[in-house]
Amino acid sequence: MNIVTQILKDQSGQGAAEYILLFGGVIAIAMAALLIYKSYFVDKKQI
Repeated sequence: MNIVTQILKDQSGQGAAEYILLFGGVIAIAMAALLIYKSYFVDKKQI
């Protein structure tokens, strides 16, 4: 049981994982915005 409690209390990599998920979320939102506004940029370039 001692190993199980140590695993449950171990949070050493949690901060890095949260930053990676946050960065991935920002990239996903930026890519979605680019896909949504892609037609707007293409139309302005042809004028």
